[in-house]
Amino acid sequence: MAAHTPQPAQIDRRSWLRGALSVGALGAPALLVGCKSTTDTSAPKPTPKPAPEPAPAPKQPALRKTGAVFPRIADAVTQLNPRTAAQLRALGVETIFRYYSYVPSNIAGKDLTPSERDAIFGAGLSIGVVFQHYNNCFDTFANDWGKRDAEQALKLAEKNAQPKGSAIYFGVDGDFPFASMIADQIRYMRAVAAAFAGSGFKVGVYGGGCTLDRVRREGLAEMFWLSGSTGFTGTKAFYNQGDWTLYQNAYDFRLDGSVGMDTNWANPKTGGAVGQWNASGVVAGDAAKARKVLADRRFARRRVDIRSAPRTDAAGLGELLPDRNARAIAEGDGWTEIVTREGGDGVSLRGFVETGALSSVERFTSSAAYGLCGVDRTAPAAIRDQNCSAAARAFRK
Repeated sequence: MAAHTPQPAQIDRRSWLRGALSVGALGAPALLVGCKSTTDTSAPKPTPKPAPEPAPAPKQPALRKTGAVFPRIADAVTQLNPRTAAQLRALGVETIFRYYSYVPSNIAGKDLTPSERDAIFGAGLSIGVVFQHYNNCFDTFANDWGKRDAEQALKLAEKNAQPKGSAIYFGVDGDFPFASMIADQIRYMRAVAAAFAGSGFKVGVYGGGCTLDRVRREGLAEMFWLSGSTGFTGTKAFYNQGDWTLYQNAYDFRLDGSVGMDTNWANPKTGGAVGQWNASGVVAGDAAKARKVLADRRFARRRVDIRSAPRTDAAGLGELLPDRNARAIAEGDGWTEIVTREGGDGVSLRGFVETGALSSVERFTSSAAYGLCGVDRTAPAAIRDQNCSAAARAFRK
């Protein structure tokens, strides 16, 4: 029986279909997606929208730099060495005030010595001196120490070869405004003046405005160093009178992390001389330099926030309190960039305050009166006894 040849219709249609679909018309593999067509019928993707423009940054005021310079006068209760003296000079300091007292002093390293004097002169600085030994305790004045303090100061002036014509200041380092207390301060300064008669040295006094005004009226001093404690009775009033020689602007700073100092302004109205001296003798004042220091200092009229940028919505860094001062380093468009401390490694704030909250340092704009100065009333024990430690009482008895 002859073999049976399959007809095309009898070929396995599933195998044929698989082969046909696995090769395209041109021999290329065909796209197989289940039983669907290979044609993309999905909706077109939308064109992405451009990113929104960033909000413009707040416009910054155009501030102009000031010519602010570092205060030329500092005072330190710690001895200097050639390195720290040179650091002071590099900051712009020209005169450093140091101390005379009894030896040993109530604070280690307080007294000026000949070796320190030479280190200071070697750095190109001049020296001013103030006598203080527990002069913040009122027993110093109540117990008639004026003559002894003056004689001790003159001994130390000779030891340090201080030239005639320079000054020695005597500290009244407390607020003692009542009439009986003023009488004791005047008696103390009268004894100092008598001991200095014919010595060739000028007498200065350091303290609050009430004390300085009364000493000035009595003619017992030639130079007046106003404490930076603006809360002391009459301090702002005496400042506004313009009779001060030095103003301690109350911003301390440190060198080498340990040598604490205050900065001070000389008064251009009194010629800028503060009784300082160097190896060549008495140093003359320079009113122009004194004016330059004051030109870019500002008092705060009121409490004002210090901002990180010249905008009212900028982050707050701290605040400047009424009657405190700061150095203006740039200003314009209603804003002033300030530094709250003068230098060194102490805590300092640098930021922006509204210019309207500031005034020049020509005078205090807040209430400046003598108030209780000279009032005939029994001095409260809290005032008489302030700062009178057992050691102070034992020494000044």
